[in-house]
Amino acid sequence: MNQTEAHIEAIVSGRCGDPFAVLGLHRLPDGRWWLGTFQPGALAVAVFDWRTRKACGSLVQCHDAGFFSGLVETDEPFPYRLRVQYAHETVDLDDPYRYANLLGETDAHLIGEGSHLELYNTLGAHPRT
Repeated sequence: MNQTEAHIEAIVSGRCGDPFAVLGLHRLPDGRWWLGTFQPGALAVAVFDWRTRKACGSLVQCHDAGFFSGLVETDEPFPYRLRVQYAHETVDLDDPYRYANLLGETDAHLIGEGSHLELYNTLGAHPRT
């Protein structure tokens, strides 16, 4: 099993310690963009720019459990959405991995050991611009 297969297996089995490293939009060393998403039960997944509604790529199913990935036609990160086709419906979804991880290493460590004294500032809904 290569590293990519191991990452996908960790996602579909719920053992991935850093899903942001595998899911969402990522720049490849050659400058192209790659997207990974986990959509259990999906038959097909496509990516589109939600502002222009322009299709930016179709993803390939890489694991029977519903992991899809593929190259995305873009020069920079953009506000994309996923068009997910299921057996009886097609839905447009926002990808939560499109947004940056807001927890820093210190926050994650303190939450893990149960000693974060300002958890209310780290988690929950807060107004942002």
